Formats: sequence, C-alpha cells, structure tokens
Amino acid sequence: MAAHWNLDGVNLMPALTGASTAQPHESLFWRFSQQRAIRHGDWKLVRGPQSQAWELYNLADDIGETTDLAACLLYTSPSPRDRTRYRMPSSA
Repeated sequence: MAAHWNLDGVNLMPALTGASTAQPHESLFWRFSQQRAIRHGDWKLVRGPQSQAWELYNLADDIGETTDLAACLLYTSPSPRDRTRYRMPSSA
C-alpha cells in the first residue's frame, strides 16, 4: 500500500554508517520534542527545551559544545527587517 504523504528529505543512513562520504545536505534542520537545531558546515545553532535563547557552536573547534558563541555575535544590518547579517566582533 502506498503512503498518502511525502517526506521532504534524504536517507541519512549511508552517511551515518560510512557507506558514503558525501554530505547529504548543505544544511540540516531538526526538531526533537522541544529541542530545535540547525547544522550548516561546522556550525550548529541549537535551542533546548529549557531555554528561550539560541546557542551557537563551531563544531570544528568545539565538538563537545562547551563554548556558546551566540553572545559574541554583533548585529550589523542597516535594516531592522534583515536579521540575517551578523559578524564576529574584532579582537582588538
């Protein structure tokens, strides 16, 4: 019997088992109960069930997710409608 719905996604098992080294997506989005996350390259943005704040991690430098980088970002957009332009603050 055919399913009456379609899933938007790909099978991740080849990537998880090592059968394929190709990235299944440029970005991954998921939700588990009240936790939400986005993974793009080395970056992971996550919000847990007990938090209203998003946390940002660079998994290449911090695989254990111990240093939240979200507070380090400075909003730089000239338009209040554009909430996608952020930059890291300078160290000097």
